[in-house]
Formats: sequence, C-alpha cells, structure tokens
Amino acid sequence: MGRRGTNAGPPRVALALGLCALLTLLAPLLLERDAPPRIDAQELARVVDRQNRTISLLQEQLRRPAAPPPRRTDASREPQRAPPPPRRVDRELQHPAPAPRRVDPAPRDDAWRPVEITKDDWVVYLRAQKTGSQTLWTTLLDVFDGGAWGPRRCVRGPFCGHRCENVLRDAFIKASKERKCHLFVRAHANLYDYQRAFESVNKGGRVHYLAFLRDPVKRALSEHDHITNGLVAQFGPHVFGKAWDYDFTDRTRASLSDWLGCAVCRVGASNRQARFLAGLATTGELAEGEGTLIGDARLYDAAARNLRACVFVGVLDRFEESMLLLKETFPGPLRNFRSFADAPHPKLGRRRAPDAAALARLRELNAVDQRLYDEAKVLFDARFASMLAATATSQRFRKRGGRYVLS
Repeated sequence: MGRRGTNAGPPRVALALGLCALLTLLAPLLLERDAPPRIDAQELARVVDRQNRTISLLQEQLRRPAAPPPRRTDASREPQRAPPPPRRVDRELQHPAPAPRRVDPAPRDDAWRPVEITKDDWVVYLRAQKTGSQTLWTTLLDVFDGGAWGPRRCVRGPFCGHRCENVLRDAFIKASKERKCHLFVRAHANLYDYQRAFESVNKGGRVHYLAFLRDPVKRALSEHDHITNGLVAQFGPHVFGKAWDYDFTDRTRASLSDWLGCAVCRVGASNRQARFLAGLATTGELAEGEGTLIGDARLYDAAARNLRACVFVGVLDRFEESMLLLKETFPGPLRNFRSFADAPHPKLGRRRAPDAAALARLRELNAVDQRLYDEAKVLFDARFASMLAATATSQRFRKRGGRYVLS
C-alpha cells in the first residue's frame, strides 16, 4: 500500500486532463443535443471559462517538482518494537536483592600449626595399605599420651579393611561411654567410613586426621608383593592372595601382569591413596565413575581438598622428617616421643623387577595417585619449613642400629 499511495499523483492528474479535454470536445454536441431550444450564449461562455481555469490549474501542478517519496515502513521487513514495559516502583527496587555470593575454591592450607587435644577430640589415622603404616601406627600406640581422654596409654583399637562403617561406629560408641583413648590408627578404613561412623557418635569434638603417602608405583608393587609373598611368610600358604578388601588366590596366575588385569583387584592396584582420602565410597569399593576423565577428576579434587584438611601429612620417602613433623604437630601427647623402630612385614625373598609394560600399566592405573602424591610432597615441604621456623628446632631422627633416635 505504501508504494501505490506514493506514485498515485501523476496518473490522477493525467486522467483529469483527459476528461476535461473530452468534455471540451463533446460540450457543443451535448449542448446541441440536450439543451433546450433557446441556448444562453453567456452561460455557455461561463462553463467554458471554468473548464479552462481547471485545465490551467492542473497543468501548473504538473509543472511543479514531485515531492520525495515518504520513508518506507514495510512491516514485513522491519519488525515492530514492543513498547517499553512500565517502570516498576515496588519493594524489590527499593530493597534490591543482594548479588550472588562468589564461591571461591578452598584455599591451600600449607601453614603448619600445633594441635592441642581436648577430651572431646579424636585422632584418626587414614591408614592406606603399604605406605609405612605398620611402623606409624605401632609407634603412635607406644608413644601417644592419651591422658586427655582418661587412660594415659592407648589401646590397639579395631581392625577393619572392608566396609568399616559399622565396626568403627561400635568402637566410637564404646570409647565414648568408657572414656577410653580416642586414638584410632589400626584400621585400614578410609575417610568415607570414618565420617559416616562419626555422624551418629561425635556431637561436638574435633576430628584430627593424619595421612601418610607413598610413591604410587612403589606402593602398588609393595601391595602385590605383600599378598603373594609377605602374607605367606607371616601366616602361611593358606592366606595367599587374601588381601584386606579383595581375594587374589589363583596361584597359577599370580604375576604382576595378572594382578593388574584382575577386575576385583582394581581397588588395590589403582589409586588406592586417593580413594582413601576422597570420601566418595566405602572402603574396598571403587568411586562412582572412577576410570573415566570426569570420575578421576572428581576423585582427585575431593582427595586433594581433604589432604589439605589433614592436620598432619607425611611422605614415606622422607620418613624421619615426617616423624619429626608429627611430633611437633602434637607437642602435648607426643612430648616424650624420642625414638621409634622400623616395623617391616616379613618376606620370603626378593621380588623380581617388573618389566617395562607392567610399569607403564601401573603408572596409567595410578595417575590420580601420582598427582595426589606430588601435591602431598609440596604440602609437606611447606609445613615442614613452617614448623622449623616456628619451633627453631635443630633436632632430627637419625638411625642408630635398628632404631631412629631424636638427636
């Protein structure tokens, strides 16, 4: 419609001129035909004069320049804009909602600080297999002063290596009722089971977690050697391959490669340390999605976060320095801690060196553990340096004969 209205002027003028010319030609005929017998010459002259003036006006309009066409507003090509909404003046604008709270990642807790034990506190060692745990837990039982809880000497406590939540809960209830030592270091139980056991027992006391990590490949090799060699040397052939949370009892297929390919052995062959600290699955079970990119990333994030929350983190490659850091972390209960003895498991003989393919497979299966171990070494270095600066101690544990002595 816009285009047709814009160009309608000239055709209309042309039509009018044509009609006027036609009337001029036909006027005499019409007047002759339809006029009465007596024709007034003056009236005819006035009619012709009006027609001539009309023609002159039309010709003058045609000689004027045409006006520019109006701006095109085609609704099909230019969408109409909705009118702006009316301005709201209400309570929400007068009192705007606060901006979303920014959630930053948990800060690194590299700082070292000593721990004072109260009667409501608990000390828990997350004892992952083959990380020097035999030496650590037996030493802690020998030297830890449990006077804050009543008896000065702590007891062995429960042992568990698979689905430990109920075992730990019963032990916690008993320790609370009988005011026994709150030091738990013997069970091969992970963070998941400890946390769930505490939910029904611990109502106000703090839980101080200890962690000790080892090179993942060395740890996995040691676990395979232990279940195929050390257990037999310690208890006899009937326990061959009977691990804490799985069975690997086929003597005809007991090589390292067989163990790495064993589905039920996966909990021991891959990322055991990360699983102990992540708190994502019960002891002896894989975490959901483990072995996938997303699942392994989730496993590492949870384990690294909980590692930094532990009041003590040691590394086996620096065992003597780790024990000194442990002593200074608990200056009250470990004030008399001045020596300890290594407590290795017995073995039948030296194991064979793994081949290159098995080593490569071990590294692949323990990629998350390797990242966590690297994180633990950085954390240990920072806390050890902080402890030395805070205490100004020059003492170290040094080996003398079969013991390590503080000097």
